[in-house]
Amino acid sequence: MRQTLITAGLARPHAIEHLAADLVSYSCDLSVITESYFNTKHTVGVVSITEYCVLRRDRLGGGVVVYVRSSLSATEWIPKWIHNRSFELLWVRFGDTFLGGLYHPPRPSYNTADLI
Repeated sequence: MRQTLITAGLARPHAIEHLAADLVSYSCDLSVITESYFNTKHTVGVVSITEYCVLRRDRLGGGVVVYVRSSLSATEWIPKWIHNRSFELLWVRFGDTFLGGLYHPPRPSYNTADLI
């Protein structure tokens, strides 16, 4: 499985197009992006990439996004034991595989011990 990790700013002009080109040229199955900077104005239509499912956890000044090849049938998975929704943690399930995309900011709004 080919994958990519990109940080800081998919909300920038042409960043989605650049990511799409990288995903296709490197034949990536998934990509985890931290600090996406997506918000409510970034609708699914604006951030979609052909042949990829996009899952996201937005946060003002940050956020986590996972792009997964559509053929892998990815869905967001929310574990029962996670009670603190302020973590920038996005669990994705595709088949029997689970992936956690996590960003721990320098000054989190939660107690760091709670994350651990």
